[in-house]
Formats: sequence, C-alpha cells, structure tokens
Amino acid sequence: MNWIYLILILAGFIPLLVVLYRKNQLKKWRATGIATKATIIKIPMGRYSRLTSITIQYHVKETGQVIEKQITVAGNPYTVGQQLSLLYKKENPRKSIIDPEKSFTVMIVFTIIIALLIITATFLIRKSVAEGLM
Repeated sequence: MNWIYLILILAGFIPLLVVLYRKNQLKKWRATGIATKATIIKIPMGRYSRLTSITIQYHVKETGQVIEKQITVAGNPYTVGQQLSLLYKKENPRKSIIDPEKSFTVMIVFTIIIALLIITATFLIRKSVAEGLM
C-alpha cells in the first residue's frame, strides 16, 4: 500500500520537474543560441483552435539568409507584423525557438504549491485509511 502513496507523491513533482527541465533548456539555448527578431508574416484566418500554425520570417545575422518557417502556438495571441524574440543555432539556423523573455519564477512557485498540496493530500489519505475512515 505504501508504494501507492509513493507514486502519488512522485506524480506531484512531475509538473515541477517539467518546468525545471524547460528552464534548463532555455538557459542552454540562451548560452549557445543567437538572438534575433522574427516577424509574423502569416496567420491562418477562420481557424479557432487551441493550436495555431503561424508563419514567421527571420534573418540569419552571419549570412544574411532569410528563413521562413511555420511554428505552432497556443491559441492566436499574435498579429501579422508583430515582432518575436527568437533564438537560433549558429550551426543550423533553421533550428530555432521563441524566447519567452520572462522568468520561470511564477511557474516554479505554482508547481511547488501543487507538489505540497499533493503531499498533504497523500498524508491525509494515508491517515484516513489507517484510522479506517476510508
């Protein structure tokens, strides 16, 4: 029975681990990637879905090459002509990510709260089961 409680507690830390992993990946991108600005050139009209595929265009600083590619974003928070901060790899400029330009502090605090709530709930469940209430 204790392994179920352990699984519940570990599951509570999954969101925190995901946020920390993404923060670490962004840190690596910022250390090795090249910052530039991308311009949104095309947004599909008439589609109202959770994920939208938009077309962006950016210039490679070293070669002057213009790269146009599609990226998937949640919802449709952008307008045509809007500038986005972007990081790309020097050795492969087509490989890029949007730089969120914000910290992960709020997300880390929120996921720690989630983990603590799940730990508390697990111990309360364990106590209720031990007392025969469940």
